[in-house]
Amino acid sequence: MINFKHAAGRAGQGRRAPGRRAGAPGFTMVELMIAAGIFSLVSAAAISIYLVCQRVWQATTMNIHAAREVSLALNKIVYGTGTNPGMRAAIRVTLQTNCSGWRTGAGYPLAANSTSHGVNAGGTPDGSWRMVVLNTNGIQWIDYNAKASNLVFWPITNAVNSRLPLGNYIAGAQVATNPGGVNISLAARRRHGQISSAYTASTFVNLRNQN
Repeated sequence: MINFKHAAGRAGQGRRAPGRRAGAPGFTMVELMIAAGIFSLVSAAAISIYLVCQRVWQATTMNIHAAREVSLALNKIVYGTGTNPGMRAAIRVTLQTNCSGWRTGAGYPLAANSTSHGVNAGGTPDGSWRMVVLNTNGIQWIDYNAKASNLVFWPITNAVNSRLPLGNYIAGAQVATNPGGVNISLAARRRHGQISSAYTASTFVNLRNQN
């Protein structure tokens, strides 16, 4: 007599999951699809984080560059550049605001002694200005060119090739004179692709040698 119950039990013990041979290593197709989906999600999240970090890094770098331009320009205006004294050694300062800036060519930043940019006294004012500074070296100029977004220093007022750089990427510059000294405010702007950053700083120069 055949014991059907016992035979059925043995048959049940020999069943295998579909899609995998007995003793075969590896993963089923379902397991591979699940793993691929998880990997795609993790990769997308990692790429998103990387892009955000890159934008933050670029914005921070642009802000550092803008702050550096302003700080260096103010430092040179106040303390001088090279062997040329700054406004702390000034005896008298006169501000000319009836100026217009100009520039030619597409290159930037511009060399200070280049003849491709400058400031015209007179005409329609566009935010450009010239400071006429009298110090122990005689009369010297500081020009802000709104068209070229730069500041240049004239140690010799009749020699363009003597001009020295004070700052580039200067998007705005405000100067106000008073009996005690000069207020100067500079704003620099840097851009990289769609990311831009601006930085503004100001200082007051006390004319200690005025007469």
